[in-house]
Amino acid sequence: MMKIGAVQRLVVALYALVWGALPGASALPVKKILNNGLTVLVSPEPGSGRVAAVLMVRAGDVDDPSEVPGANRLLARLLVNSAAHRGPDRFTEFAVDGSVWSAAETDVTTFSAVTTPDQLDTALRLLNVVLEPPPWNTGDMARAVRREADSDADEQPTDYEHDLAVLESRLGNAVSAMMSSSRGPSPDELRRLHARLYTANRMTLAVVGDVTSAEVFAGAGRAFRKIEPDYNKEGKRDRFAARQPKMEPTGTYAFSGYKAPPVTDPDAPAVEVLAAAAGTGKTGFLFRYLRETDGAGYESGAVYPKRLGPSVAALFARSPNDARVMRDRLSALWKQTIDGSPEDLRRARLRAVHNHQAQRQTMRDRAYWLAFRETAGVGAEDEWTTRLAAVTDEQLKACANRWFSGAPAVVP
Repeated sequence: MMKIGAVQRLVVALYALVWGALPGASALPVKKILNNGLTVLVSPEPGSGRVAAVLMVRAGDVDDPSEVPGANRLLARLLVNSAAHRGPDRFTEFAVDGSVWSAAETDVTTFSAVTTPDQLDTALRLLNVVLEPPPWNTGDMARAVRREADSDADEQPTDYEHDLAVLESRLGNAVSAMMSSSRGPSPDELRRLHARLYTANRMTLAVVGDVTSAEVFAGAGRAFRKIEPDYNKEGKRDRFAARQPKMEPTGTYAFSGYKAPPVTDPDAPAVEVLAAAAGTGKTGFLFRYLRETDGAGYESGAVYPKRLGPSVAALFARSPNDARVMRDRLSALWKQTIDGSPEDLRRARLRAVHNHQAQRQTMRDRAYWLAFRETAGVGAEDEWTTRLAAVTDEQLKACANRWFSGAPAVVP
């Protein structure tokens, strides 16, 4: 069992002291698994006057049929849009920000809403309607599928998203392809995908806000009772084949990055601390060395986590020239700083905990990460904070050698 040193214990204590004093600080989440297998997590924030509900499904790009890349992303948007015609009254009026959001990622899909405590039941009922299968085989549905496919083909990622995807592709990671309107999935293909993936045992509902666990458990039991569990063992996952064709950078942004472990890997906390060690601006020791030795710099460093992985650890450079300097110098600088600067590593642990907190500023963010940790099977938020603070210098050095020893991939 890992022993936590005095410095690490101090980091955890400081985090608990600061976090507990912040507005919106939540109590430890309460968990219940409904009879159909749907997992519900509640983190009360009394007096906040808001409620965020995030429904996360273990379904993503990795589950797309190899012949129809992008199918799950289209399905997620189709479910939300078709629910507008099937949901409770005042579809958008109940939500604080006016809508229900969907986001399909590499290995999870989320549906979320922020509302007021008195509208919690409406929000949960609406999320249930979103998850229900629409009438697949009608002419209206076939036209809706074609309309969504055409919309997806026209929808282009931002330059930032595109260039980050280029970096991932150069690292050998799977990158989701945009849907082609010439080969959108048929309603029957979407029906089979929905039946295979959108089952209760693959879902986690996380609710954060001014509610009690009893209220949420009762509301979830009423709203989601008809969602069927998957009584069959999950079949072999389709091999993800939805890779982009050869991608060219836009030239707008510059990145330098390494392949990183998924959040389930034992190295994940140490790699997150290493990304924090790179830091942002003048606080990062890599910034300091690059500036002093080569006149280069970057804007930020981060790990983009995935449940199944691999993730990517990326540095967002200020210019293409800075990215090239990173490519030529980064591995040597990692070794130089990791081997000789325990003070930098101590600060990196503090920064990793701070970054962890900063990514959870909004109620929706806190609900998302609560659901993500449960879905990934890596423990609760407070456990992850303890793991970040407990990373030793020896573990950081070993992980730096394991994950960041060679030259990074660079865009452009």
